[in-house]
Amino acid sequence: MPNITDGHFGKIYEAEWISRKEKPIVVIQMDTEPSEYEAMVYTNFTKHRNIVDTLGFVGNARDLVLLLQERAPHGNLKALLQNGRFQPSQNVLITIFIQIVEAMIYVISEGIVHGNLCCANILVFRMNSSTPTENWVKLTNFGWAHKNDRDFSDDRRLIIPVRYCAPEILRSAGRTNYSEYSDAYSMGVLMWEAFSKGKVPYESSITNSEVRQRKMLGEKLSKPFMCDDQMWDIIIDCWHNEPAIRLEFALIRALLSRIDPNLLANYKYELNVHVKLKRPLNGNSDKFFEADWIPQRDPPIVLMVMNEETAEQEVSLYKKFESHRNIVKTFDFVKNDRQSIMFLQERAPHGNLQKLLQSGNFQPSQNVLASIFLQITEAMIYLVGENFVHGDLRCSNVLVFEMDPSDPKKNRVKLTNFSRACPIGHPVAGRKIPASLIPYCAPEIRRSRNKSIYSEFSEVYSMGVLMWQACSQGAIPFAGDTISGDTYKKTSNDRRLERPTQCQENLWAVISNSLLIEPEIRFSFDDLKTQIALIDFSVTRCVHCDNCNQEIPETDIETHLVSCVPPPVPRPAHISFTRCRHCSERCLGSQLEDHQKTCRENPANFRPILSTRCNKCNKEFPNSDIENHQKSCLPATARIHRSQQPVGCENCRQQYAATEIGNHKKTCPSKPITPVHQSPQSGNHRNGNHNRPQPDVTVNTTTERLPREPRDIQFVNCNRQIPQNEITAHRNICRPKPISCMDRFCSWISHCCATN
Repeated sequence: MPNITDGHFGKIYEAEWISRKEKPIVVIQMDTEPSEYEAMVYTNFTKHRNIVDTLGFVGNARDLVLLLQERAPHGNLKALLQNGRFQPSQNVLITIFIQIVEAMIYVISEGIVHGNLCCANILVFRMNSSTPTENWVKLTNFGWAHKNDRDFSDDRRLIIPVRYCAPEILRSAGRTNYSEYSDAYSMGVLMWEAFSKGKVPYESSITNSEVRQRKMLGEKLSKPFMCDDQMWDIIIDCWHNEPAIRLEFALIRALLSRIDPNLLANYKYELNVHVKLKRPLNGNSDKFFEADWIPQRDPPIVLMVMNEETAEQEVSLYKKFESHRNIVKTFDFVKNDRQSIMFLQERAPHGNLQKLLQSGNFQPSQNVLASIFLQITEAMIYLVGENFVHGDLRCSNVLVFEMDPSDPKKNRVKLTNFSRACPIGHPVAGRKIPASLIPYCAPEIRRSRNKSIYSEFSEVYSMGVLMWQACSQGAIPFAGDTISGDTYKKTSNDRRLERPTQCQENLWAVISNSLLIEPEIRFSFDDLKTQIALIDFSVTRCVHCDNCNQEIPETDIETHLVSCVPPPVPRPAHISFTRCRHCSERCLGSQLEDHQKTCRENPANFRPILSTRCNKCNKEFPNSDIENHQKSCLPATARIHRSQQPVGCENCRQQYAATEIGNHKKTCPSKPITPVHQSPQSGNHRNGNHNRPQPDVTVNTTTERLPREPRDIQFVNCNRQIPQNEITAHRNICRPKPISCMDRFCSWISHCCATN
């Protein structure tokens, strides 16, 4: 006996007959002995068409409580709805509900209540999604059966089905208050679950304690997206807080039987029959898909996958507001086998405004942006007139149908995405705000969600952020702070958005007044429309560009700075050097001519010095000096031997023969004598001669005045040291020292500076 599944009341195993060939069976291993009322159902109840057949208990050697029941070929209703194997129409569901109600009428007549009505305890024996008469279900699992008496107290410790039971049972901790009315409440939850394709009630709450708190506060489940109004009225009447005013099962059967199948809301379109699904829009988005009509026709459409919790309300708002020219047009739901809620909507050829601005494919002028803002404002005036707010104003929810970056009249946009729309005055508490939406919310909503309500002024603030975003090429407000919750912290500190670079001053004044912190002093949408219409875009303030020194319109300054080229900076005069062809010295080009006039190597500047050769010593002397030279010059034949030539004493300046000069220097009276200061002790100790006698030295402290040596003079032209007595002769033969290139360059610079 393989285990099929863990049921609510034990393990369920497949089983087979050994000898008899009867209906398929299962064996249920019960965790505990059946209660009195559960055993009554299994033993005393006569066969009912919509209650599972219990064949009896199975004896065994293990002392286990084994219950033998008929087997449902399709399993339970909840599993079939969740896995998509069974997608019943509303007519089929109504038939199933009537069968369950008939079973409950029989149970109540026996003085018992079921205690745990839910789709998991409904077994499906036959099913057909479109034909109501070909469906057959039976009620099972009476483990929570109680006496139909509100005052009866049950001491069993049972796990309370918190998500399905009535509030009065929660208040009594599951011991009392079981009655037909408590099962009627659970019947309403069962019908809601079936319309929601097996969805868990209150699935957003993880723990049963959260569900208990929400139910005790009177919170009800929302209407499923494909639940007809006739059916929803019946479900609502099962959920009254006062048990006595809830519907009885006999009345529920009567109301279900009166529903006209022709008036039920059914799918108008079906996937692959009326509509063909294509690729996702915006890359990997799983919310919007391209679609085509079958056969193909206008207008272009998209398939939108909707959230089940908000689908019904969102679609109703689409249909309610679609008559306005600036609100997107919708069609209807599309039946599909993907377990998704699909809805048809007209397609915008250019996508949403944020994508266009961020990609750079649309760079509208300020005048065009103002035209777009006016269209969005008109749509909001219409919504506010219907006592609704949008709840999610931003550029990504603005669809662009026509666009022209320069002509305001050739632009048309429409507002979309009403998933967060709600009536004016609706409390913010209880609505989860996504992190991506926080930068667009008004300060009063961010600061105190529990006390705030949605109003026209909170929407005006969001409109101001939308206008800032459009003027900022689709930038995200407070970008960079959206991770780790920093956005909420910074925006809640009333941080202001800065003026976009390309936003004109008069338009920014309107946006700033929409972003005021106090809601009472913000514009209304009527005032906002008036202020935008009064903006004069022909008056443009200019900004001085420091690069090119020109006045640029304020709206074009950012684009101009990208391509602006500063005026050329005058280059300094080129300094060229040229070598002199006479002396090869490098000279400035402008000074080459002056240099060549004074160049010593230039033959044109050479002045020959007339000279005459001495006929005695065979040397050349200037004509002016030859006469004096010859008077003192000895002929070559009269010259004495070198050793006999007179030599001057460096002390007394007297001339002596070369052979005698050495002896003269030893005894020359003009020889300077240095006085000797003796220190006997130190001298003796230093030399180590303690007993050596010291000669007597006579120091002549008076010296004769020596003849002064001829003074040398530095000649200016050649910068040489020349004896004074030879300066005249040297002047006649001296050539000036060449001036270096650096000296000439420094001289030129000094001259230029002095001139300027």
